[in-house]
Amino acid sequence: MIEQGNLASMPPSWARVWLYGPPRTGKTIAAACFPGPYFVFLANEDSEESLRGMDAKFSRIGVAPPNLRQGDPVPVRKDMEDVINALLAARATGQLYAEFGHTLVVDSFGHYNDMAIAEIAHPAGEMSQQKWGALRAHFLHLRDVLWRLPMHVVFTSFAQSKVVGGTVVYAGPHVSGSAAELLPGSFGAIGFCETEPDGRRVVYFKQRGAFPAGSRYQGVPQGPIPNHELWACMAPALGHR
Repeated sequence: MIEQGNLASMPPSWARVWLYGPPRTGKTIAAACFPGPYFVFLANEDSEESLRGMDAKFSRIGVAPPNLRQGDPVPVRKDMEDVINALLAARATGQLYAEFGHTLVVDSFGHYNDMAIAEIAHPAGEMSQQKWGALRAHFLHLRDVLWRLPMHVVFTSFAQSKVVGGTVVYAGPHVSGSAAELLPGSFGAIGFCETEPDGRRVVYFKQRGAFPAGSRYQGVPQGPIPNHELWACMAPALGHR
């Protein structure tokens, strides 16, 4: 099927934003300023503490079921699939915004990455080429489903870097395997979060040292943008008023 249009009359776009940076740089707070956020938190992360008192719904995944045997990994991928299926079911019944708001925030994706690896690597405890392929396929499935939803999608994660022989061979969001560049690169904007010397927490959409950041959305400032003003700065570029 071919769909035609005119770039001058494009409807407002749904944001696809990845926010990453060192701990306690305001990533979750920046994500919370998007309209109608629904949060997916990871067990044992306590990210919700930075938002205590906010009127927003959330799901917590990666909680160990009571019948989990000692030494077995938590089936976190099934938890994420359950969230995805709930989103799709709500959309099918016209209840997406009533149940999940207008923004899905997947918080601490790096932690999810690590839990998914532990699950896939079990019981050998090691990742083979086939298992890395399974992780990549899972991440791309997650992206493909979320991209079809008519809502904003924001991921947050820590930053990570890898140095070999004194040379930085990777710097970017905490994601492992071949999806490390493919998954974040499919987002419309990648923001690097920092705490300024004066204590302000800000977001940059331009390279910060070895860490890449940028935006495909025309008109988004390069920063520094105060984290609690992120959506207000991005909305006009996406056609929202």
